[in-house]
Amino acid sequence: MHITVQVYHGLSLGHGVTGLTPYSRYLFTVSACTTAGCLNTSVTAVTTQAPPTGQSPPNITARAPVSLDVSWKPPSHPNGIFTVPF
Repeated sequence: MHITVQVYHGLSLGHGVTGLTPYSRYLFTVSACTTAGCLNTSVTAVTTQAPPTGQSPPNITARAPVSLDVSWKPPSHPNGIFTVPF
């Protein structure tokens, strides 16, 4: 999905962008304009990983007086690459 959003317009030489999604790719384009025209340059960046969110509670079933079965589903938003398998 490609969405274009103007996040800054002005004369400053820097701007912080907030509210981004963890572990997501973004394309940033900067336009510098004078009365003679504009120059555009772009760069792709990936936000850092974050802890998973949207983890449902595990399902636990008693199998015997001394044993349980435990199962779970992956979180709805992994926010990165898992280092421990499910």
